[in-house]
Amino acid sequence: MERETFQRLVTEYLTALDDAGEDAEPLEIRPDDNLFDVGVVTSLSMIKLIGHISDVTGTSIDLSRYSIESFYTIDSIYDVVERAAADHVDA
Repeated sequence: MERETFQRLVTEYLTALDDAGEDAEPLEIRPDDNLFDVGVVTSLSMIKLIGHISDVTGTSIDLSRYSIESFYTIDSIYDVVERAAADHVDA
């Protein structure tokens, strides 16, 4: 999956999680924004996001292999998904 597509899908999912309603404007999130610091996610919503990303990409993410910092930004999460997908192919 291309990085830009991934960023759009994550932003759409986080907008839906924000529960701002059907007609809500997409959240203004830059790919390098710390999702925790800007108040977009909590630890619980991050787990939901990772599950959603696994479902959408078809990539299993072994959380024990990554530090929490790996999930701070959309860009760093994309990198995790890419590494996890590569690890799965190599296995």
